[in-house]
Amino acid sequence: HIYKANPSVFYPLFFINIMAITNGFFKEIGEDSFMRLSLWLDGESGSGKTELAKAGTYAFGDKEFCRKVLASVTGKRKDILTMLLQSSGCVSIIDDVKQEDVRDRRNSVKNNVDDCLRSVFQGCLTDSVSGYPNDKKIDCCAIITGEYMETKESQNARMIYIKADGFLKKEQNAKALRKLQENPTLFASVCGGYIEFLLLGMEGKNFLQSVKTVLKEKRDAPKVYQGISNAERLNENRCMLEMAECLTESYFHFLGMQETFLNEFCQYARKSIHEVIDATFYLLGGGQMVFLKAIERVLLKAKVRKAYYQTNFGRYTAIMYQQRYFWIEENYDDFIWIEDYGKSMIKNEDEKHYDYEEKPVLLIQKVQLERLFQKEVDILLKEKAEISSKIAESVKNQFWKLLREMQIIYQIPRKDSKLGRMTAEYPVFSRLFAYSNTGLVSEVTFAITYESVVQINTEHECVRELADRMNRTKAKKIHEKAERWTIIDKRELSENDEEVRLNEHDVFDKRQKFIKGKSLYRK
Repeated sequence: HIYKANPSVFYPLFFINIMAITNGFFKEIGEDSFMRLSLWLDGESGSGKTELAKAGTYAFGDKEFCRKVLASVTGKRKDILTMLLQSSGCVSIIDDVKQEDVRDRRNSVKNNVDDCLRSVFQGCLTDSVSGYPNDKKIDCCAIITGEYMETKESQNARMIYIKADGFLKKEQNAKALRKLQENPTLFASVCGGYIEFLLLGMEGKNFLQSVKTVLKEKRDAPKVYQGISNAERLNENRCMLEMAECLTESYFHFLGMQETFLNEFCQYARKSIHEVIDATFYLLGGGQMVFLKAIERVLLKAKVRKAYYQTNFGRYTAIMYQQRYFWIEENYDDFIWIEDYGKSMIKNEDEKHYDYEEKPVLLIQKVQLERLFQKEVDILLKEKAEISSKIAESVKNQFWKLLREMQIIYQIPRKDSKLGRMTAEYPVFSRLFAYSNTGLVSEVTFAITYESVVQINTEHECVRELADRMNRTKAKKIHEKAERWTIIDKRELSENDEEVRLNEHDVFDKRQKFIKGKSLYRK
C-alpha cells in the first residue's frame, strides 16, 4: 500500500535490495556477474533523494559490525571501498554527488563514483584496501544519490537510473516516505522473510533448477533494446530486474498471499522495470538513436526538390537567376535542396560569385519539419519493440534541443544565450493560375509569405543518403509557361483583400539575409 504512492521509484529501490541479497546465491550457481547493479537516484537539491535511499534500503547488524550505511562521495576512497566490502547482502549508499568547483575535489568525486560502479558490477574491489586481502569479493549493490551526473557510457551501462526531481513536492510521495521512516521494521521484515525463503529454497534441488530454467527463458526472450553500443548489457540489466521480480513473486506465493495481491504486485513491478530501463536506455544514447532513426526516415520519405538554375533574360532585372526556383512551394515541397546558394544570389554576369561556406543548402519550414518528425516517431512506436511511448514522448519534447546539440541544424548566434535562433524568415509561396480562352495558362500569381525556415546541416551523417540521391538527381523546371508572372504578398491579401505587389528584388533581399551569420551549435 505504501509503494502504490509511486511504484516507478519504490519498486526499483526494492528490487535493488532483493538483488543485493541474492547475488551471492547466483555466484554459487556460476553466475558471478548477475544481480550486481547500482541505482543512480538523480534529482535536484532538496528533492528527498538521500532520505528516500535510506528509507528504501535495509541494513542488519550495523551496531555489531560498526558498518556505515551511508558514505559521502566527497569522503576518502578507502572509506567507500571499505563500506562496499562490509556490505555483503546489503545496499551501500554513496551520497551527494554534485558539481564541484575545485578540480582536485571534482576528480576525487569522479574516481569514487567509478570505483563504486565498477566494484559492485565486477563483484570485487577495483583497488586494494589495507587490512583486507586483494581477492576479497563484494556481494552487494549500491545506490548513488546526486544532483549532478558526469559519467561515461560504460559506467551508465553498469547501473539503472531514476530521475526523482520534485519527489517530495507531491503529497502522496511525502506521506509514503514518512510511513517508511516511522516504521523501519516493515521493510526490514520483508527482506528478512525473503532471506529465510531463499535459504530454504537453496536446500532443495528443485528450486535451483527452476531458477536456472527461468533465467534461461529470460535471456532467450527477444531482445527489447537494440541499436546502442551497450544494448547487450542493458538487456542483461533488465533480465536482472525481472529475475528479482520473479523471485519476489515466488516468495509471496510461499507466504500464501492472495491472487489479487500477486497480480497487482506483478503489474506495478513490470511497469516500473519498463520505466527504469527506458530511462537508462535514454541515458545510454537510446534517445539519440531513436531521434536519428526518425530524422533519417524523414529525409528519405520527404518530398525534396532540387533547385533549378533558370537564367533571367528580362531587361528589367539585374538578378541572374529566376528567384522563384529557390523559394519553397507550400503545397509541393517539404525540403528544397540548393546546390550552390552563392550562385543563386548572383546579380549579373560580371559580379563575383560569393562563396557561401554551406554547400549545398537544405531548407524546410519549421512547422513542417516538426510535423514530419512526430509522424515518423509515431510510426517507429508502432513498429519497434524497443521504443516505448515514454521514450517517444521524451524524444518529441526534446526535438529542437537534440537538433541543436547533434549539430543537425544551423542557428543564428545570440549574445545573451548559448542557444541561438533556430529559424529565420524565408520566402514560401503558393501558385494561383489564370487561364486563356484556349485553356492555356495565361497568368501565374505567386502568393508569397515569409515563414520560419530551418537550415539543415548537409554534412551531417544522417543526410548522407539524401546527398547521394541529390547528386544523382537532375534539377527540373517546375514552372509553367505563361504570358505574365505576378508576385503578391499573401498576408496582405488575406488581411486587406487587396493585392500588394512585390518584385524579385524584394524577395531576393530576404534570401540574402537568411543565410548570414549562421553557425552550428557549440558546447
